[in-house]
Amino acid sequence: MKTLYSIKNYVGHSGRNRVTVKAFKYADNMHKFLTKQSDNNWKIMQEPVKSGVYFEQYDSTAKAFKLINIKALAV
Repeated sequence: MKTLYSIKNYVGHSGRNRVTVKAFKYADNMHKFLTKQSDNNWKIMQEPVKSGVYFEQYDSTAKAFKLINIKALAV
């Protein structure tokens, strides 16, 4: 299994439930990207996820936030 390194950034200021995720194959590439950023809003994720835009929702049964792909919500 390939290891992915993912970082997330919240989109917009009004609602903090829309998340942009960037995934990298190598940790070195992720750190290079982070050092080039002027803002420090990116957070390293514990669970790797593919790049894309997600909706973050609280799951009360798991007592944690989960990410749902925006494309899956568009019907």
